Amino acid sequence: MRNEKLKIMHVRDSSGIYGAERVILTLGNKLRKDTFDFKLLCMQRRVARSQILNSTASELGIDTINLPTRGKLDWSAIKRLRTVLENYNVDIVHSHDFKSDFYVMLASHGTNIKKIATAHGSTRDSIIKRVYLEIDENFIYRKMDRIVAVSDGVARGLKKKGIQQKQICVIKNGFDLELLKRQNNQAENKRNLHIRSDKTNFAIVGRLYPDKGHRFFLQAFAKTISVHPKAVLLIIGDGPARQSIEDQIKALGLKNFVNMCGVVNNMQEVYERINCLVIPSLREGLPYVLLEAAANLVPVLATAVGDIPQLIEDGKTGYLVKPGSAVELEDRTGRFLSQKDNIKQMVENCYNLFKKKFSADRMVRETEDLYLSLFDVD
Repeated sequence: MRNEKLKIMHVRDSSGIYGAERVILTLGNKLRKDTFDFKLLCMQRRVARSQILNSTASELGIDTINLPTRGKLDWSAIKRLRTVLENYNVDIVHSHDFKSDFYVMLASHGTNIKKIATAHGSTRDSIIKRVYLEIDENFIYRKMDRIVAVSDGVARGLKKKGIQQKQICVIKNGFDLELLKRQNNQAENKRNLHIRSDKTNFAIVGRLYPDKGHRFFLQAFAKTISVHPKAVLLIIGDGPARQSIEDQIKALGLKNFVNMCGVVNNMQEVYERINCLVIPSLREGLPYVLLEAAANLVPVLATAVGDIPQLIEDGKTGYLVKPGSAVELEDRTGRFLSQKDNIKQMVENCYNLFKKKFSADRMVRETEDLYLSLFDVD
């Protein structure tokens, strides 16, 4: 029987506050303090990339360590990571992306430290990302004691890659509304987002990548506004697909109907003022923005990918369409704008299901059980 606390260290190469960061912050904030000693190590290739996670964790009282790194492979940083793991007598190291997975694998080699990696359902929209994921799935994950899959779909993908069932643990994302509110109260960019009360405001929130499906909703939206000219679209986030999205907006004549907002830290303001969240993705695990919308009673129009259908049932808890179908996106957008009688009931149904299946407490409890199981602790 183990009497001392389990020492847990999460490692993340962060570029902002996205789903993985919110999972880390929720765990760091809610894991039982009498059982677990939680620390976060932020890899810093460029200080600005990880500063938001670093500062938010510190404000929550989470012990944070910075690990400067140079380039894609920094052997001196790997050695420093090993020293950190040894100095803090870490029992479990938990990583969240290809770079942190790779560094953790090398730094912990030959030690008794238990290794966990979370597969967050990353997109494969560039050659380099596909290469990284292939290395993760075909090599690094096999060196880990457990792989946390954030959705059943992610777990199925891991099994198809030949990863053993006993290595995979499905822990679906849970959402902490208080954490979101606290983060947004501290946000600096409370700027004008051009959210007008006399318009119906749709929003797509997330990284600007082709796999996020912006182009399909823009095609649908161009036809929607010919019938409903008071509809507007906010595109929130940044990424490599920004220029192609801007080019499509121009080509479709949507300049006066679409607002490219960039990165927004104060998301609570967004959820309080938009009328509908759109998730037109081609691939997902369990998107955190879906949970944020559900928690804030925002109607959702989404594609049937990943674990989205576990929360969104077409016509009952939101609108659900086939991925890549501009026709279905146009149809459901039109329904939302012209048939508003059942929207309130759909939102309430979604919220009740969200509370039952996707609470932060459930995610934390399942993660605690995973950690304790590695040491046969009840």
